Amino acid sequence: MKIVDVCAFYSPMGGGVKTYVRQKLAIGPTLGHEIVIIVPGSGHGVEHFGRDARIVTIPGKKFPLDGRYHYFDDAGEVHAALTREQPDYVEASSPWNSASIVADWPGAAPRALIMHADPLSAYAYRWFGKILRVPLLIGSLTGSGGICGVWIPATIMSFARGTVLQTD
Repeated sequence: MKIVDVCAFYSPMGGGVKTYVRQKLAIGPTLGHEIVIIVPGSGHGVEHFGRDARIVTIPGKKFPLDGRYHYFDDAGEVHAALTREQPDYVEASSPWNSASIVADWPGAAPRALIMHADPLSAYAYRWFGKILRVPLLIGSLTGSGGICGVWIPATIMSFARGTVLQTD
């Protein structure tokens, strides 16, 4: 099976996501899978990790809060990379813009949203926790009119469009 992971938060100088990606590239082929990780960077490139494992870099803008990272800013570029790869299965490993890009790709492969972190804990609680009580912060972000109350469910639902989950 060819698995393509559209990984928005990979950096060669990164930490946890880099470790996850490198382990996936090492283990996937031993289980009979071809693993391709599509990441944003300063330009086009391919880094091979054996016969059936590689990182494909496509151009993205530099992330303003941390210069080690880039972000996907061109859905067409990501869609073209996915179409070239012809995956059997696609993963989006970030709930941000790349999740919507993957959800909107017209290819037929099934998709999964992989969360490497809890965005509320990683960002909102850390940034605003000192000025707002956590219950108030949770309510303002996740309530029916809150940013995450609309955005996160919409992102998840976009992955489910046209998909039927079956269990035995």
